[in-house]
Order: sequence, then C-alpha cells, then structure tokens
Amino acid sequence: MAHSLIKNSIKSINPKFLSTLSCHQIVRHLSSAAAAAEEQSSSFTFSSEGDSIQMKTPAKTRKKPSSSVTMPMSFMTGAIVGKRFYKDVKTREADDGNGWTVMLDYRTLKTPAKRPLKLPTLSLAKAIAAEWEYQKPVAIECRLSVDSASDSDISTIGKIYNEPTWTVLPRITGSLPTIQVVDRSNAYKFNICNKLQIDGIRPFTMPLMRLACTAMERVPVTRPKIIENLVKKFNQDLVFCRAPDDDELTSLVRDRQIEKIDPMLRWLESEFGFKPVVYSSFFGGKQEDGLVMAIENRLKKTDDCELAAIDAIAASAQSLTIAIALVQGKLQIEEAIELIRLEEDLQVDRWGLVEGGHDIDIADTRVQISAPVVFLGLSRNI
Repeated sequence: MAHSLIKNSIKSINPKFLSTLSCHQIVRHLSSAAAAAEEQSSSFTFSSEGDSIQMKTPAKTRKKPSSSVTMPMSFMTGAIVGKRFYKDVKTREADDGNGWTVMLDYRTLKTPAKRPLKLPTLSLAKAIAAEWEYQKPVAIECRLSVDSASDSDISTIGKIYNEPTWTVLPRITGSLPTIQVVDRSNAYKFNICNKLQIDGIRPFTMPLMRLACTAMERVPVTRPKIIENLVKKFNQDLVFCRAPDDDELTSLVRDRQIEKIDPMLRWLESEFGFKPVVYSSFFGGKQEDGLVMAIENRLKKTDDCELAAIDAIAASAQSLTIAIALVQGKLQIEEAIELIRLEEDLQVDRWGLVEGGHDIDIADTRVQISAPVVFLGLSRNI
C-alpha cells in the first residue's frame, strides 16, 4: 500500500517544476529564512530572492542611514548569510578610546546580540577586517579524473550522452554547473568537472570573528557552565587514553603514545603537582581530585579571550590538557596537531591517505587549532 502511494505521488510531480529548481537557490532561501526567523529585530533584512542583505532601521527613523551593522544569529552557525553588501573594510579606534572597531563602509560592525564589536587590540581588529575583506565571490571546481577506461566504459558514456568522444551535458537550470565528459585524443581519459560560484558572506571562513563574538558574548554569560563542561570531560582527555598492548597494530600505537604523549604527562604533573592516571578503557578513567581541582582553578583565572580559546581547542582536540599546554606555550601548533592525529596518522602511514577524506580532516584540524591560538596572540599583541 505504502509503495503504491509513493509511486503514484512521484508520478504526479511535474518534471518542469523540478527542472526550474536550483539547489543553490534552495540553500540560500533556507539560510535566509532561518536568519530572518532568528533575528526579526536584526539590522539585516533579506530580499525575497535570497541574494542580498539590506540595511533597515526602525520605522520612525527609516529615512536616516544606519551607522551600524548587526550580524544575524545564524552567523554563529556557519550558514551563508547573503551577498556582500559593503565595499570598503576599515578599522578605527572606538568612540570611547577603549578598544578598536571594524567599519564596513560607514557602518560600525556589531555582534549577533547587537553589541558593538569592540576589540582589545588593533592587530586583532585588522585580522578580523581582513576576514571581512575576503568575503568575495569564490569559484569552486571539483574534478574527477579516470586515467584508464575500458572500451565498454567509453561506449556506455557515448550511449548516455549520444557522443562517443566529446560530450557536454547541457545546463539543466540557470545555476547548475556544466558537466563535461571528455575523451582526449582517444587516450581514454575522462574529466568530470563541476564548477560552482559561491557568492555570500561565509562565516566558516571567519574563525577569528566567531571567536571574538564568543569571547564577548557567550563567555561572560556562561563562564561557570563552560568551566563545568571542560572539567567534566577532563577524565576522558585524549592524552590519558593508552592503546592496549594486544597485537602488532595496537602495540605500534602504544609505543608512539609513550614516545610523544608521555612528555606531556610529565609536564602536567610538574605544572599542577599531581601524577595523571592513564587507562585503556573507552569509558575513561578517574583522575585524582587534586588534579581536577587544580585544572578547575586554572580555568577560573582565565580572561574571556583565553577561556574562549581553550574551549575551542579542547572541543577540536578532545583534550583540555593540549588546550592548556598550547595557551601556556608548552606546545607549538604543529606539535599539538601531531598529538591529536597520532593514531590516524599511523593508519595513514600503514594503509595510505584517502583523498577527499584524510587531507580535508588535516586541513580542518589545522584551522580549528590554529585559529584560537592566533586569536589569543592577537588579543594580547603577542
């Protein structure tokens, strides 16, 4: 019964209606609708086409241009929030002389909670201004190459697209990219190219801006909760987990952990006065109460920028120990990434790197670890 209903429903759909839809447009419509729903009072108003962001002011003062820009709350979630609506990005000293602000044309940038984005140093303000300047249309090209294809493969492709050697798949809609299937000089080399141009403000390319908003808005309000969550996960810290000595593979991992992680454990003991406990259970172990209290006291002494950086690093590294070591200068960024990826890198060395998988994970880890360290350094003019 259910099968027949689904089948009849699919048959009733008008193919022309589907062909007019654009995946890219749908995503932007949904992003714009979400942003508008979350921030009804935001200084941004999204057009019906989902392609632009326009300024709005209260009805009584609509004739006067706004002197500020407030980011919608969806900025913190990573959704594209609309096209670039400004030309120039500058920095200037805050009106009260306490801190620095970022200017989008003549407008002062504000946080999602409508607070002026007042940054502690000019260096951090310029770095965030550079992130905003970077928000320009970007062309993305995805390419899949097949170096050796059989005659049957070529025949099949030729039958599908009615051309045996050179085929261009026509555009289905105005925004979908062109796909080419090419046989170059009968060398049986096919390239499937997928080009897409992204035009919009992309928060996922602005880690310093997101950290600044977190430090200014979320940390002061939720500081006790942040510290509580960090301490709660401390017993399951990455550096406390030790691979069992059961077989060749796990023994190799264990030996590498002893070589690379044991110096970190010795530093933790000398820094806080308690010897950490290592374990081989997925459920974690139990550290001494004295060590847990020492870590908690260390977190309570942080300022807002430092706690925001520690929280971001710990979330990515699954290790509060590595986060604190980075902030205190015990570890360099590359050393921290090596510890975080220790087991996975051993797998890559043994079985090989998966393109589009491992390489993307490595790049993402570099951003997630580097950005908080850079943010903290710039906030202190280091």
